[in-house]
Amino acid sequence: EQKILNFIDYFNSHFAKPFVWKFEGFKERD
Repeated sequence: EQKILNFIDYFNSHFAKPFVWKFEGFKERD
């Protein structure tokens, strides 16, 4: 749904990028 995509984009732009990367399936380097 477009609202969800907009929220993810907003969140990615303004909040926790590492969280969004994990959410999208990227792995954190530890």
